[in-house]
Amino acid sequence: MKTIAKCLFLLLVPGLVACTDRYDWAGMVLSQSPDVNRRFAESVAWNAAVPPQHQQVAQDCYRLYVGSDLHIGDGTEAASRFVSDCLQDPHSAPFALVLGDFVNRRNRFALVSECLAPLAENGRTLFPTVGNHDLYFGQWSEYRTYFHTATYWFEVTTPTAGKDLFICLDSGNGTLGTRQRAWVEEQLRTAQGAYRHIFILTHTHFFLPGGTPEHARIFNTEEEYDLLHLFARYGVDAVFSGHDHHRADVTFKGVRYFVLDALSEQETASWYGIFTIGDDITPQYVRVR
Repeated sequence: MKTIAKCLFLLLVPGLVACTDRYDWAGMVLSQSPDVNRRFAESVAWNAAVPPQHQQVAQDCYRLYVGSDLHIGDGTEAASRFVSDCLQDPHSAPFALVLGDFVNRRNRFALVSECLAPLAENGRTLFPTVGNHDLYFGQWSEYRTYFHTATYWFEVTTPTAGKDLFICLDSGNGTLGTRQRAWVEEQLRTAQGAYRHIFILTHTHFFLPGGTPEHARIFNTEEEYDLLHLFARYGVDAVFSGHDHHRADVTFKGVRYFVLDALSEQETASWYGIFTIGDDITPQYVRVR
């Protein structure tokens, strides 16, 4: 009996080691990364030293490539396909979005960087959003090494239709925190009347799939309703998010909420989105595997 138990233990050890490399059990309860208020402060400090990005598009109507939940562990096939498709599309915008959860295991940000490097090498800017998996194992410092900031904004200038504003938020713990909440309201307040479109980018989603306004309950109830009211009050056109791994397209109080599928090797099917941004917002979804 002891021999059988010893054999079972030896068989289980590799799996347990792999799980501890992939699942931050302690971090799911108490994050090893700093809380959102401290992360916000560090993001703002970086932003103060680096001017905001300004993107220029060649046409008033442009094609925006958006991926989410790459969950890179060992393979990068799905994410690499997203990159190559973006680069081969002559009508794609000079920037792309990835809405968080870049990694699925610890010590994978170097692999993520290598996979996404062709975007910058070919004149495309990547605008990232931090996800909950990016904060596991205390990886906030590593995220900052590669992406520098998690709360920021950038503008897109069109030839004749004015400018679009993109605001990226850190919702990696399912909350914006008090400081970031005040910051985003100030950004929205000062943006009034200055932009054709205002977009919010966040990893954590507000609505579940199915086409009905069913709340996801990832933010606490009070914060969720507060943010939904805030976005409607200041004329946000659309909110882009991921996290759920299942697509949704819900309009609530005049704001359109897009939740993207996962662009992950772990999924049976991997997808990304192409959003045509003009007077309206038209989504198209591409399956890569």
